[in-house]
Amino acid sequence: MKKSTSKREEDAPVFDAKQQKMLQQASEDFPSKSNHFRKAYSGSLRSAITAKCVECVWGETKAIRECAATACPLWKVRSYQEARS
Repeated sequence: MKKSTSKREEDAPVFDAKQQKMLQQASEDFPSKSNHFRKAYSGSLRSAITAKCVECVWGETKAIRECAATACPLWKVRSYQEARS
């Protein structure tokens, strides 16, 4: 007999061991930003950029906003930039 599974279980992303370890670390180090890592591993480009920036500056949103690493390929698309007029 086939075991029934809920729709939520079927749609739940499967993360490899390295991703699970990073999700655990992100949850401990910057819990308010850990969802970006989960979304990034599920395929969100915007969350992948944010997660990489969060990782680079150890979770400091202000540091992402003030980032001066213009040689970084993500610099022009990083999150938390001031709105430009």
